[in-house]
Amino acid sequence: ATMLWVAHESFDDRDRKKAKYTFAIGSRIYLLNASFNTGGFLMSELNPRNYELKKVEVQLHDFVPPHSVYGGSLVVHGDRAYLWHARGQKLYVGWIEDDNCHWTVEETRGAVPTGRYGNAHCKWENSMLLHGGFEEEVMAANGDTYALDLDTKIWSLRNTVASQEIRSAFASSHRWEGCGVVEDKRMHVIGSKGEAHYVLDLSTNHWSQMVANGAADLPIVFNAFCACDRLFVYGFRSPEEGSVLYRLDEEGSEWVQVHASGGRSPRLSSMYQNILVIGTRVFFIEGIERVERFDGDEGSASMSVLELNPNLFDHAASVLLRSEKGKEAIRNILPRYLSNQLVHDKSEKESEEIEDGREQKEVDQRMPFGLLSEIRLQRTRHGLGE
Repeated sequence: ATMLWVAHESFDDRDRKKAKYTFAIGSRIYLLNASFNTGGFLMSELNPRNYELKKVEVQLHDFVPPHSVYGGSLVVHGDRAYLWHARGQKLYVGWIEDDNCHWTVEETRGAVPTGRYGNAHCKWENSMLLHGGFEEEVMAANGDTYALDLDTKIWSLRNTVASQEIRSAFASSHRWEGCGVVEDKRMHVIGSKGEAHYVLDLSTNHWSQMVANGAADLPIVFNAFCACDRLFVYGFRSPEEGSVLYRLDEEGSEWVQVHASGGRSPRLSSMYQNILVIGTRVFFIEGIERVERFDGDEGSASMSVLELNPNLFDHAASVLLRSEKGKEAIRNILPRYLSNQLVHDKSEKESEEIEDGREQKEVDQRMPFGLLSEIRLQRTRHGLGE
């Protein structure tokens, strides 16, 4: 099935433009500005249905935030977010309590990685994996792979096996893109600008080189992510071609360009690092502090959402959400409880939330077959065809 861009949104609030990390705890999505140059954390919660942003209050426990955590690695385990600041060798742990986000520093022990930046990272089982990076102390690239047990907070150095050719590549590349784990056993890392692609089999600790046709066609500036047990690369190739999306066909050893409907693809910049995968949905969130347009003015930060396996409702919603008239149609046709899931009514008063709760119970009783059936019913009542 053709993939679908289900949303393109702009964020005008300057604080939203500074989000360096995007993560999900449970069903909630959070944007975190962890540059710390403001003296603390700035956080927002993103509604995954209508893409409304709201501020989240943050409480810091017994630590003073550093000036910067450039190059941090963040994963979620259980109901907590773990942000490893590789340069400062500190682990920041965050959790949600009473709609506030709390952060503290927890001590780690074992084979703690030396200070570095540019390393790849990903989550695997109950561990955070780190690979490579540039060590500032010795001013050299590092090709080691570390694992942090998030339950015990103990670091270990994985004894991996690699050919001399691969070891030499690790020693010459300073930056790596961690693409996550495919099929629960293979971690992909891609060198800066796609110059090298290697795979670590986590069951055997053996490294291998990934050689695939079409690699030369990949964009120089790109982001890689794993979704539905497949590896994707997405990036900006040229002003004429715009952004492109590729999927790795491992059986055929080939990079295949794939296309998505639902409007123009977003233009990624070199700092477009916030990619969050939730099931079959991929969130691309602009994370730079200043967004430059071609005319030199500052533009809005943006977010685009890609559905890898869209259904009929996704297609219908994406069409209606592209215009204010479509959004107004949603408000007019659907009950308020349902329309607010897709389109935020900024004029809505807090006192109406109680009424929404009553309406939700009524809708749940009236709609045993789900939202899509209700849309079809409402379209029929209003004389609208399929």
